[in-house]
Amino acid sequence: MIGDWEIVPDTSTLQRGSDTRHLTPRAMEVLVYLAEHSAETVSLEMLLEQFWPNPQVGEVAVYKIITELRHALDEDSKQPKYLQTVPKRGYRLNARLVANNPSEEIEKSKLPSKSVNGGYKRITIAAASVVVLVSLFAALVPTQDALLTSPLDPAQSQSIAVLKFRSIDKNPEYDYLIEGVPTSMLKVLSYIDRLEIADSSQSEKYSTIQNTIQEIGSELDVDYLVDGAFVRIEDQIEISVYLYDAKSGETIHTFRDSVPTDNASVLLQSVAADVLPAFEIFLDFDEDHQSVMKEIGTRNVEAYIAVIKASEHRNRGDRTSLKTAISFYRDAIKIDPGFVYAYARTATALGVLGFRTFNSGGRKELRTQITEIRNIVTGIDPNSPELAHIEFSETRLSPNPWHDLEAQSRIRVQAAGIPKEADFNYVRYADQLLSAHLFIEAAAYLDVYARFEPTDPWLHRRRTRLATITQGPRLGISMHERMVALMPDDPWRQVSLVNQNTLAGRFEQAGQHLKRLKEIDSTGNIYLAAKLYLAALNGDLILGTAELESSLNPNGPFTNGIVYFMLGDIENGLKQWRLIPPEHGEIVGRFTIDAESYVSSDIVADPRFQQYLEEIGIGKSWTAFMREKVEELATTTGIEPSGSTPQFVYAN
Repeated sequence: MIGDWEIVPDTSTLQRGSDTRHLTPRAMEVLVYLAEHSAETVSLEMLLEQFWPNPQVGEVAVYKIITELRHALDEDSKQPKYLQTVPKRGYRLNARLVANNPSEEIEKSKLPSKSVNGGYKRITIAAASVVVLVSLFAALVPTQDALLTSPLDPAQSQSIAVLKFRSIDKNPEYDYLIEGVPTSMLKVLSYIDRLEIADSSQSEKYSTIQNTIQEIGSELDVDYLVDGAFVRIEDQIEISVYLYDAKSGETIHTFRDSVPTDNASVLLQSVAADVLPAFEIFLDFDEDHQSVMKEIGTRNVEAYIAVIKASEHRNRGDRTSLKTAISFYRDAIKIDPGFVYAYARTATALGVLGFRTFNSGGRKELRTQITEIRNIVTGIDPNSPELAHIEFSETRLSPNPWHDLEAQSRIRVQAAGIPKEADFNYVRYADQLLSAHLFIEAAAYLDVYARFEPTDPWLHRRRTRLATITQGPRLGISMHERMVALMPDDPWRQVSLVNQNTLAGRFEQAGQHLKRLKEIDSTGNIYLAAKLYLAALNGDLILGTAELESSLNPNGPFTNGIVYFMLGDIENGLKQWRLIPPEHGEIVGRFTIDAESYVSSDIVADPRFQQYLEEIGIGKSWTAFMREKVEELATTTGIEPSGSTPQFVYAN
């Protein structure tokens, strides 16, 4: 129990008499976890470790869930009764743990532990109305010098009225927007602490066409007014939204955007579902957000919000989402030109986009953009640690990326000396060792990093991959399933589960993950690759048939090569792989080791396959080279070459 609220995990609800409050599955998981630790202060780090393994999600994900829980519990974040913020430390929940029979106390061990069902519901800030409303209420923050202060004075409430929106061309087809968007806005605004909202039955009587802003503000006795209009232009609905200072009559902010006419209803859907966290940041700005802003190096709230929106898209990983993320990061830079964190994340997203771009000219252009970012950041702060991340993204798009990345990581490991703190170059170098079949050495480098960052999700990803390759699919399945439960929208984890379940003969489970992948892959390319792997492994594709030729991806030589290898055709497999340009060497270097585990040991042992690995620089000579480098680094890392013979032939 939380006060007189009963927690019902099975239905993700809070119940108090006849009052039932619904929570998202992730919010319920966090609430149960806090209840299990009700006598303790639970840190941000503990919550992130338990529920958000992706390091790009960050503390903001926790704040969104805490906000949701406080609203469900009717909590005032400034004077919380149940869910308390312990400054600089975390959160504490005042809960009484009882069984269904109130007289019977339950042990904490009987409560469900962190669930692996459900998943974090990502806040999709992608519809026009979301951008409209976020930009609109950003104006409530002092934009000339957006310092780390709350937009609303904690001791004083402010008030706002939402006027009825207008249809400029009086098109009756969109009357539902005229009524619906203000209604959705009012619903969202009602959650904001210390923001009083004028009675809509009174405010909708006024129009800025018939009355001045000051007249309306005086009669409604409010501090701010919101007004808006729609117009159809060809196949687009354009929306204009205005925020006014009701006392001075000044237009504080104006925003215009458009959405396709066949998708206009998204304006209604997104307001109620997506914008509340953004409003909380703007209108109920607290110490948690201030701390994150300090950490990432901006004092501008609008720039901070742009980075949050960018991260939401970047975490999905597909090309469309990456491009959207880059656009938001650049918005943050426009708002705050000295925002080094935003520059670095732009470079990272460009690097990932380039990694998945098979057009040489496109990769070169993306690398040029990253170089420009590096030059700008060097001018802002030549000692910024973010430069290392920018240079990594730049190197991965070089003409010989895999070998250049090895040299870059090795030099940095050596320059840092005996490790005294977490150095992500150890994780990157483990990738290189893995590609050289030096599994023991790769595990040792990961262990060094784990001394300082044992819960880092990127460490967990590498260990999962290493376990899958060396110990078989069944162990990999259990480890990947844990990651998918925590990141249900990550398409790459779904691909791994399709492949591993197929290799283990669990075709029904593989099909379920393929279905989920189809739902979350916005481009369809990742889904197509996984579908081909499944079809090849379960015998649905046959060599020499028209069906096989029509199923191949014309823009996916790496995937096509693996499919041919799966079917036992080494000649066509190598023919496909030789279509991969040298500048895409990181793909081959990073993923050939995984591909080998999907195909027959006869294919991997074939001299023609081994000769190809030599041609691209990751054959036995690469293994010998990497073993030498491990020995050179031993005085720094404490890791000696294992002396074991690398495994080249896989027993499938």
